Amino acid sequence: MDYKSQIGQDKYFIENINNSRTGLYFVDIGANDGISFSNTYCLEKYLNWNGLCVEANDEIFNILINNRNCVCLNECIYNESGIEVELEIPLANEIPEGNNMLSRIKNDNIKNSHFDRQFEQTKTIKKVTKTLTEIFEQNNVPNIINYMSIDIEGYDLFALKGLDFDKYSIEFLTIEHGGSTKFFNEIKEFLSQKGYILHRINKWDAEFTKDKTINSFDVFDTILCRTVVNPTDIFSIVENTFPFPNFYNMRCQAQCHSNGTFDSIYEKFGELYNIDKDTCKLLKEFEIQTEISNSYLLVTNYNRVKNGDILVSDMYLSENDIMRILRAHGFSKNVKLFASPAGKSNGYIWPQLKSLYSIGIHLGDNNHSDVISPSIHNIKGELTTIHKINQTEQFFIDNGYKEFAFILRKFRHMNPYNIGSHEYELYNDQICYNIPALYMMSHILNDMMITEGRDRLLLLTRDGCLMKHIFPTLYPTYKCLELQSSRKIHHNPTPEYKEYIKSMYDPDKAILFDIYGSFSSGRKLYLELFGKYPRVHVLGYHYIESSFEGLTWTVKGISLEGYNIDTTGSLFGMNGTNFMRYPLLEYSVKDAQIYKDTVIAFCDFINDKHIYKITILDKFLNTVKYINHKKINPYNINNNIWQHPSLTDIANNINCDKGSKAGCGHTYTDYYELLLQKFINNKKVNLLEFGAGRYIDLPSLTLWRKYFSNNLLNIDIFDKHTKYLKYTDTSNNVYVYIGDQTSGDCINTCTGNKHYDIVIDDGPHCSKSQQIALKSVWSHLNHGGIYCIESLHWQPLNSIGYTTQNLLRDWKDNVVTTTEYINTEEANIIVSTIDKIEFYPSKSRKYSEEIVKNAFCVLYKK
Repeated sequence: MDYKSQIGQDKYFIENINNSRTGLYFVDIGANDGISFSNTYCLEKYLNWNGLCVEANDEIFNILINNRNCVCLNECIYNESGIEVELEIPLANEIPEGNNMLSRIKNDNIKNSHFDRQFEQTKTIKKVTKTLTEIFEQNNVPNIINYMSIDIEGYDLFALKGLDFDKYSIEFLTIEHGGSTKFFNEIKEFLSQKGYILHRINKWDAEFTKDKTINSFDVFDTILCRTVVNPTDIFSIVENTFPFPNFYNMRCQAQCHSNGTFDSIYEKFGELYNIDKDTCKLLKEFEIQTEISNSYLLVTNYNRVKNGDILVSDMYLSENDIMRILRAHGFSKNVKLFASPAGKSNGYIWPQLKSLYSIGIHLGDNNHSDVISPSIHNIKGELTTIHKINQTEQFFIDNGYKEFAFILRKFRHMNPYNIGSHEYELYNDQICYNIPALYMMSHILNDMMITEGRDRLLLLTRDGCLMKHIFPTLYPTYKCLELQSSRKIHHNPTPEYKEYIKSMYDPDKAILFDIYGSFSSGRKLYLELFGKYPRVHVLGYHYIESSFEGLTWTVKGISLEGYNIDTTGSLFGMNGTNFMRYPLLEYSVKDAQIYKDTVIAFCDFINDKHIYKITILDKFLNTVKYINHKKINPYNINNNIWQHPSLTDIANNINCDKGSKAGCGHTYTDYYELLLQKFINNKKVNLLEFGAGRYIDLPSLTLWRKYFSNNLLNIDIFDKHTKYLKYTDTSNNVYVYIGDQTSGDCINTCTGNKHYDIVIDDGPHCSKSQQIALKSVWSHLNHGGIYCIESLHWQPLNSIGYTTQNLLRDWKDNVVTTTEYINTEEANIIVSTIDKIEFYPSKSRKYSEEIVKNAFCVLYKK
């Protein structure tokens, strides 16, 4: 056999792994010309395998389709589809067959010397990406891929991240890591999470196989949960709904006289009570249907089941009957089920299973059958208890609200996150504490509205962020609105905010609602606007402040504020009719989003269910803080959640000259605080700043990180001084580039194919550097982004040419002026995509108002 691989990959697989199998399926990503260094050529030519070859390089692809008979695609593989990228192709490299053999997506932030040395001089072409899942679905790739090779020069892991591993399984994978320990570890960790183990390392490649270890799962009270307390309650339901008098007792007796199987039970049922076969058959089917209508998938455990796992049940129902129930609830995993009356508890099932499978963990709810019994046979057992009634649910059962308790229980079992994870606990925070509280609070508020003849509920932000979903779900006829508020704006209300309050609050028709407090900060404002204090109800009263007429509460001294956190920052002002907010620093926006998603999911869940009016909120709150495993205290929250300095305050504290004290005191931060509002709630903000350095440190970097927090911001700093390189912090998405701002090539080399929401030019302040940076980076500014240029009033003494300030004034006046640094074509491209240009004055006292009236300019991109 004429092997073709570069370092023997095909020879090793065929001679050591494949065992002479023919007619199977391969996938080759980065197939090159299909022959040179190909890992799959021999599989197709000599072993009659079918498969798929993918090559992104257009020139090489034209050779590939002539060399191979399998399906060949000219696609660029990535972890996202529809992304336009630049494909980088070396002009020369070490490959003997030709210069254009290799290609990769251009990205200067991915560093690997094995790849980089081959891409020193390149040309680029534009490509639109596709994921592996997309091309597999479009080309009917089988669910089991017998061999797969990925070799795309540093983007191999990105390709894998675009594959649906629940749908497709790879028997043997060869993937390039380029000799990088970092790349290898990332690939290994990712594949480990997907159920793959390392087979061997072959120089710059690694080979992985599907881990043959499977897990086993009990069914009832593990994967399936009943809506009754005891399994035999199903018999009572059959007795009452079939109906069949005394069925419960008769069914239990028949089971005692049987061999434990479903067929035997109903044989004995007929024999003991002289019941005809047709009736027994009807009862038997009715019992299965009753099981279906009174059970559901326990999502938390169901999500742990993978294709290829097994189910093991000690149950009178047959395997077919159990699978009918599972499939009726949407169980879609490809598994094998083993059912017997007592195989687990007596232990005889385990040797049989061990002869067929390598079992990692068995999960079940019975300590003897699911933990002790398998452990005797060296199978690790794990006990699950989440099916049990928890203490919150027991509280409602004890107080006569069993149906509501089971609604909470079923929704708790729908927790989509991994058990024990931070996200899992956040979901439980809501269903165990906050959702029941808001549910009961809604009923209390409804009674209040009826008694007082009111029709509008105004939820104070940000605490009302979750009540705004629950109250309208229960009582949709009221006007339920968020009332934008904060301590800061109550103490410093603008004229616009006062008008807003007057438009929202009607003293005769509205109730203000807050989760916790005494409405201390708003009293003076409402007294000024309406001549009296407002009608306010708080769930928890903070009794340090004295009460007033119109203030009522449900409980004293108990706060659920930490469970009612919003996905937006605190309000600090208004700009016209727009509300201005601080970035969210007090807690993780991801945590707040999980809280929000959980509450919305609960509202959807109860939409078609009976609404139980429950108003024992005070009793609930004073009980659950003692009975549950932790006090009412949010899982992960900064207790000092209400303090947030302004951007100017931050700048002044760190001696940044964008504020009002350091340097010239321009106070550009006041403008930035307004400009950044549109980006406050973005999951990620990409920012590039030219010239962020000041003497020995980077105050601008500190400013943006303190304002946005690391988890919200990607920062690129471009400066000429190498001393700032030490501030690079890739773990927190901070990259410092050293270069010459008057060189467009230098700027483009550093920024690569990155795109930005915000670009700030606080560099040398000379027209040449400003204009070259503008034309070089403008195409990298996202639609809707802003490009800010600071201190246009000042130029270095040696600066020459048409000033940037004059140029931008011309463009604002629709005059497309050019300069020696921006030609006609470049100017037209930029101006055609500008939405508007605005100038703002510096607030520095070191210059006259006339000089600095247009010091700060913002270009808004369409």
